[in-house]
Amino acid sequence: MTTPTTSAPTQRARAMADLRTVLELLAEQVPTRAHHLRWIATEYTAADRDDLLPPAATLEELLAPPAVLTFIMAAEHGLLRTAPTARTTLGQPHPSSPATNYQRRLLLRELVAVVAQPFPQLPDTNFCAPQPDITSAQIAHLRRMLEYHSLLTDLQRGYDDWQRHLAMVSMVLDTHASSGDLQRMRRQDLSADHSHISVHRKPPGRYSAPSMTHHALSHTTVILLDNWLAVRARLMTAVRGGRDALWVSLVPSGNGTVLDDPEHYVRPPGITLQATGLHRAWRRNTLGLNVLMHAEPGWEPLPYRCGNLARAIRPGTA
Repeated sequence: MTTPTTSAPTQRARAMADLRTVLELLAEQVPTRAHHLRWIATEYTAADRDDLLPPAATLEELLAPPAVLTFIMAAEHGLLRTAPTARTTLGQPHPSSPATNYQRRLLLRELVAVVAQPFPQLPDTNFCAPQPDITSAQIAHLRRMLEYHSLLTDLQRGYDDWQRHLAMVSMVLDTHASSGDLQRMRRQDLSADHSHISVHRKPPGRYSAPSMTHHALSHTTVILLDNWLAVRARLMTAVRGGRDALWVSLVPSGNGTVLDDPEHYVRPPGITLQATGLHRAWRRNTLGLNVLMHAEPGWEPLPYRCGNLARAIRPGTA
């Protein structure tokens, strides 16, 4: 008579239960880290659910270097996000942020130490490293794409978000403006014929003095900017108060409606585009641009920060 063996799924289920127990014990011992430790438990549950972990019969095997390395790579590539709507954009997973990666690795080191396992040799990753530099070839591709879009008719120009982004990109190429410089741009900074702009710059550092630079805008930028200004004029109809921001929001924003609570309100489209909105819009549209251009010969995907483009075209850099 043979002794029945426990199936691999059952064994891993027991290992996962032991893992959750250890994480809960750690959370009780260090209450200030409880939220983060339970976050690790949630990600491990997602990895187990999606069968992203190697076979493991015990807690020690689950926290062995190969299994931990597999878990970290899946988490850092955004495969373990628990909110379905936050997991992808245009079908691509959102990688977790450098700060999140750093925190996750610290917690896993503590967890692995509990079972006296060695920590895996991880890829050489600088958590705070800047994104890749943009090459002169990428900038040339970008200028040709902008010039092409400047020649499109009204019906071919695309949605408002896209027109705003193209005008922003072209503006950065002409002025090497940072995201902060874009935020500070005002309608009155443009000349009457939109061929020149004054940029109010605030260098990093508490005691850095602000300055102003003046720039001629290319023919492509003038056309794309005029297209955006037509959109902007339509958006400004419901705005009361300040109406001079060059880059404004496209949709209502706020934390409620006047029907829900008189103290909560919705801000109309056309208000000044703030830092968070600008960064999200830049990332969203750069991702779309990379998807649009991926089949173009020689195209290399652009990084998702405005600052990368600004640095690439500053005098002496490109």
